[in-house]
Amino acid sequence: MPHALAFLRFLILLLHFGLFLILAGVLCLFVPVAGRLRWRLSAFWGRVWARGCCAILNLRIRQKGTSPQGGPFLIVANHIGMPDVFVLNALFPGFFVAKLDVKRWPLIGWMAGVGGAVYVNRERRQSAGSLVGEMVRRLKKGINVFMFPEGGATDGSALMPFKTPGFESVIRTGHPVLPVVLTYHDGNTPSVACWYNISFLEHLWNVLKTPQLEVTAQMLPAVSGPLKRRELAQQVRDEMSRVYGRG
Repeated sequence: MPHALAFLRFLILLLHFGLFLILAGVLCLFVPVAGRLRWRLSAFWGRVWARGCCAILNLRIRQKGTSPQGGPFLIVANHIGMPDVFVLNALFPGFFVAKLDVKRWPLIGWMAGVGGAVYVNRERRQSAGSLVGEMVRRLKKGINVFMFPEGGATDGSALMPFKTPGFESVIRTGHPVLPVVLTYHDGNTPSVACWYNISFLEHLWNVLKTPQLEVTAQMLPAVSGPLKRRELAQQVRDEMSRVYGRG
């Protein structure tokens, strides 16, 4: 039965992805590439897409904390696995910072590309400058940017040290950082939502065959101020560490 559910969900996800790829093609044809409207429409439809994915996977999101006012924000979260993307984008419109490998993944890579993802090559330090520049560009357009500063998915047992280059974008723009702590409640250690030491296909199948997955997204107070990049990253990590694992 779990495998039948997983297969059915996989087919529905393919259809869901296909419809949004068509929509993205129409958007590319009729909306100017560099215009603010293009960015806003991409972010809006990305949020609709993510909410559809949450519905297909029966991801139940419980939001804690005060909904942020103003923005745009650099939204920073701990990274457990693929469902994190759906959860965050279902809560906020915005663009993700993604590792370069994602660009080559079937379906996921295509969706990330048309969704305006900012790619980072972690093997080349020189890429940090272009990464920050793209993040600044989006923030100045009034669009949120999502970032997983741990640099990869973890088993969820602890918050890993943060990679700091992306925090330079909010120092340059003056926009705040919004920390979000994600906690999954499926009773497994690590969570079924965890993509750690397993292949992506195995991770995907584990999520697809899970009847329901509950997650808490805890919003912490926005962080801003005249700090240096590393100081800002450490302050955000300290705030997240205080509530990590208590969701």
